[in-house]
Amino acid sequence: GSHSRKRYPSSNPKRRRPGMASRKFFLGGNWKSNGNRALVKDVANVIKREAKSNADIEKVVFPMALHLESLTDSVDGKLCSVGAQMVSEYPKGAHTGDIFAHALSDSGVKWVLVGHSERRKTRGSTNEIVAARMLVALKEHLKVIACIGETLEERESGNAEPAVFKQLAAVMDALYHTGNGKDTHTVDSWDCLVLAYEPVWAIGTGKSASPEQAQAMHCAIRNWIRKNHGPDVAKAIRIIYGGSVKPYNCEALITKDDIDGFLLGGASISHKGEDFAKIAKSMQAHWNELKKLKSKL
Repeated sequence: GSHSRKRYPSSNPKRRRPGMASRKFFLGGNWKSNGNRALVKDVANVIKREAKSNADIEKVVFPMALHLESLTDSVDGKLCSVGAQMVSEYPKGAHTGDIFAHALSDSGVKWVLVGHSERRKTRGSTNEIVAARMLVALKEHLKVIACIGETLEERESGNAEPAVFKQLAAVMDALYHTGNGKDTHTVDSWDCLVLAYEPVWAIGTGKSASPEQAQAMHCAIRNWIRKNHGPDVAKAIRIIYGGSVKPYNCEALITKDDIDGFLLGGASISHKGEDFAKIAKSMQAHWNELKKLKSKL
């Protein structure tokens, strides 16, 4: 319950605790079914031009499948990785229209999204399929962003946390298999898995969760992980927020202790990629501040 949640006093509520600087900030851009070859070129140019202004932020762009290879060809992988929005849950076989994990990694793709609410809602992504896709991807050494989040109905009926925990459990439990009486998990390091909390009611609606609402859920997710998989995992795993994040509201969100970055939708391609760069720059400014504080500790 909420009574067990620690309240951290902070002299400056605009800033997270310096200890939180251990998790590398992460910025993902989900292009959904948008974009064309001209946009690929524009975004690649912006990423190159702005590389110095956001050097410490891990960045990944997720174009539609059609543009994956032109992005892996035109973006320096050291500056920004390329991810796929979809991966088949089948590792091989005859599955017309599917894209296998090994084909993605062969093309220079480094990340995949699983469980985005749009796929859960209209494309039959059940918790089981989401978990299966994650495992297939990890096995091919692709890194994974697993998306979780409640609907408006679930939030308004007071069931936001149970709904999110159910999706979270499906992801985390699939990673852990109990062998020899001890918990072993399938990720080499927690850099390979990012959790994206995306309240469904805030995606593409222009209605963002308030920084307080987002932080409360991120904190609850981290507490669930701490309780079920221990403090080391809870401390290491990055939980990013998605849902109408824009250059004007990203700063209020990134200063929260448990928000480790963003999964952008519209803002990943608006103004030809300039908004993506603005948000990365704002995250970098906060990262620099944290590093300064940390060095004084």
